[in-house]
Amino acid sequence: MSNPLRSELMRSLAGAAVARGLLLMALFAGSAHGEPVTRRPASPSTLHFVVLADDTSYLVLADVEKAESLPPHGPLRLTGEESAPSAIAEVSEADLPADLRAWSKRKVVVDERCHAAVSGFAIVARVVGRPDYAGFTENEWTADSVLSVGNKVLAARLDRCKGNFARAASAAPIRVPRPVVNEAAVAAARADFLASEVIAQARAEQAQAEVAGALEQVYVPRVVTVRHPTTGETWISLHLRIGEEGCSEPQANVWGLYRVTARGVERTRLLQLVPLQTIDTLLDVDGDGQLELFIQDDFGFSRELRSGEGKVLNRITLPIYECMC
Repeated sequence: MSNPLRSELMRSLAGAAVARGLLLMALFAGSAHGEPVTRRPASPSTLHFVVLADDTSYLVLADVEKAESLPPHGPLRLTGEESAPSAIAEVSEADLPADLRAWSKRKVVVDERCHAAVSGFAIVARVVGRPDYAGFTENEWTADSVLSVGNKVLAARLDRCKGNFARAASAAPIRVPRPVVNEAAVAAARADFLASEVIAQARAEQAQAEVAGALEQVYVPRVVTVRHPTTGETWISLHLRIGEEGCSEPQANVWGLYRVTARGVERTRLLQLVPLQTIDTLLDVDGDGQLELFIQDDFGFSRELRSGEGKVLNRITLPIYECMC
């Protein structure tokens, strides 16, 4: 499936450590050890994240915060790259929590384009970085060390398909808006976006920090126009990153969403993201005609599903044990 809102991947790693600027809404959260919750449902909606480990797709059923809360499982095996390892252990259906056993052999749809089936279950732990930054004396990751500090999920193994999100095939489809052209509406939305108080505040902060050319810079937001497949409404997404990459200069990362109505263009959202986050995809998960936000960082380390009002519906974040500057 073509993804019209996918940002350019793998910007300079130096920028990944920057989490400053004007935050109207904090969209990046998580820590190496997480909140004191042993297991929580992956999502209150029909959408589940899909993660890749050992070149296999896994549908996330539940986060597991503490290693001691894991269900009985088979031996751990280490896989993946040296700086992005995974630890995987098989889990039998009988050892699953009762509320998750219905996923056995269930059919699923990945990214609303690829059909797959659940072929088993596993614990999947993933981490990014170096073991010495995580406090280990070993020079290389082990399956046990990845499990102890990595992001741990209880997941359903899929027999095919790769992607970012999935749902049970028996659930209502997730509506994915498609690209359209509406130049007049885009021009009106762009003018309002660039004249907004958030952009003005970001420019003022850069000028105060004496960033070269802050006031003279010409801003060209990335614009994507889509139409909802069932309501027919047109939506316009504008995304603008302001400032130089790196750890020393202030940055702003602003996103706006507009709806085209009979009366003209209506601004519905104006958010400031953390510097390396972007609205990856606009989705209608529950079929109510309103759009949810599928958010990723540039490296795929974190993902969020948020309501159109900004409420976090689901989140997955990989611990990063590395100096990014």
